[in-house]
Amino acid sequence: MRKQQAQFIIDDFLKRFKGDYTKVSAKDLPVIEGMLLESGKEFNDVVELLLEQNGSVDTGGLQDLGIPNVYAEGDNVILEVGYPLNSKQIKYYDFINKGVVGHGKGKNPKPNKASGEYKFRSTRISPLMADALLKWAERASLSITTDKVDLSETQRKRRKVGTAFKEANDQKKLGYLIAGAVKRDGIKATYYFDQAVEKVFNQQFVENLEKALKADLEIKISSINGSNNS
Repeated sequence: MRKQQAQFIIDDFLKRFKGDYTKVSAKDLPVIEGMLLESGKEFNDVVELLLEQNGSVDTGGLQDLGIPNVYAEGDNVILEVGYPLNSKQIKYYDFINKGVVGHGKGKNPKPNKASGEYKFRSTRISPLMADALLKWAERASLSITTDKVDLSETQRKRRKVGTAFKEANDQKKLGYLIAGAVKRDGIKATYYFDQAVEKVFNQQFVENLEKALKADLEIKISSINGSNNS
């Protein structure tokens, strides 16, 4: 978050609380909580942007993160971001984030293109995987019109796969071919989640929180003075 944006949030809270001498509990940190929530929203936006840039947007819902949540735990204020623990995304997002190394066997292997911290457990292609990729190809064939020129990375990938789906003589076999290529070459690491963390929760984020803490102290002092003068 830029300094100007952070300062706007701080000034807005100071105006809201100091002007009316609103009473604030000693444990409350309204400016920090507001700053954390805005940073959480920014994190979600950055994740969605990076996924689009990497061509990783599909019905798997990686762009659908949980709503940022701020809560107190003891003396700490905690910001929760990312995917809910019971979501389908939590099971596989890190494969897209950190990549999966392919086995490199078969025709025209390109395993070096996929950096990754994970490996496939088996070279076997399951019907479930083949069917999921076939449905992905079918969706891709319907998503991009042929006259569209200015395509994002996601749209270029969809057009390529969608064209293959339309031209395939045996579409069921195509699902297995795509799945085989994925297992052979792997899934290239995007680091979309790690990069979003680095872009949002950086040194500027720390400095913004320090300013927010000072603003919260000002609000508390104003609240005390307001109570004494009433």
